[in-house]
Amino acid sequence: MGSINLNTSGMRRGSGSAPIERIVARLPGVSRVTSDHAKGQTHVEFDPAVVRVERIVAALHEAGYVLGRDWFAS
Repeated sequence: MGSINLNTSGMRRGSGSAPIERIVARLPGVSRVTSDHAKGQTHVEFDPAVVRVERIVAALHEAGYVLGRDWFAS
């Protein structure tokens, strides 16, 4: 199991973290997503044999979210 912490910005006021969590949770291989609107951070746990970090990042980018340059996988 892999995990990644993403610095996300571009979250709209009022929509909170739910849209980001829904987008990422739909990806095959993602087991858990928690997003903190106030901190602009999203944590994703996933199976790297099923989904790559680049696909997670691309899904958020396609939805209009901006990722900070200091995201990292663990």
